[in-house]
Amino acid sequence: MFSIQSFDYQDFDSRIDDLRNYCKIIKKQKIKDQILMKNQLIVTLSTTLEVKLKEFISYLVDKWDIPAKDLFSERSIEIKLEVLDHLDKSSSNITKGKIIAAHLENLNPWVVQDIMNRINKLYYFEWFDDLITNSNSLNLLIDLNTERNLIVHELGDTNKSVEYLDDTIIIISKIYSLMMALTQFNWEFSEKKLTTSKINDYYESHLEKDLQIPFKTYQKKLQNAKRNYVPQKPYFKK
Repeated sequence: MFSIQSFDYQDFDSRIDDLRNYCKIIKKQKIKDQILMKNQLIVTLSTTLEVKLKEFISYLVDKWDIPAKDLFSERSIEIKLEVLDHLDKSSSNITKGKIIAAHLENLNPWVVQDIMNRINKLYYFEWFDDLITNSNSLNLLIDLNTERNLIVHELGDTNKSVEYLDDTIIIISKIYSLMMALTQFNWEFSEKKLTTSKINDYYESHLEKDLQIPFKTYQKKLQNAKRNYVPQKPYFKK
């Protein structure tokens, strides 16, 4: 599918390592050069996150055959003609997930929030911040998006320190990694795709260390979050 590659977490991990190594290089440069390099770092980090989120959403839609109507408040979406022109009818890579992901041209934090809410059937970032001590995930993504827009659309320069950007890379990586693990776990758990023993094994292996709460606490927070969720209805009704 045009511009949407297969889901590959190892590639994301590798790119995060590259960005952190780039921070070390920036520190050794003159101040004037540091500013330009930090601008480049922010744009690259923002783009990496956006592209990898599209790949992840595409993967989820195809893995679980999520109905397209469950992902958007609109009743229809627009697809650029160039996307259709690049379709290969003989290829097995043409999937519902990749077509939907290709539609998400501007995957800003608010769009991410809306889609993750719908997939998880809860207010995702509110729930995430309740799980993680001192987390402010959505605001961090909004700040990154704002910095990126300042640089790209207004030719502005970031005033963030290299140390701050390195910390941001680490936190962004954690947000993305846990988003993958939590979303898949929630789906399997809610749809009862796993036995009780496998649920506990998965939680202990993939989530307990990062969340630092026992499974029963996690389960209670998940149930409360789902209970409080009210899906957004379509803007227009026929």
